[in-house]
Amino acid sequence: MKAARTLDSCCDALAEVLRGRWADLRHNESLHSPSDNERARHRCRQLIDGGHGAVNWD
Repeated sequence: MKAARTLDSCCDALAEVLRGRWADLRHNESLHSPSDNERARHRCRQLIDGGHGAVNWD
């Protein structure tokens, strides 16, 4: 039973961190134009899919 409580507390902590990250993301997006945000998301996808060399910085 103790393991279940530990897992629950870890899940609760992770959920709290993710809520904070989501709020930070939304705040950061509000500082830029929608087109800037779209280009940034595209560059992030390039980085995830192909690594640093795949990113088109133009």
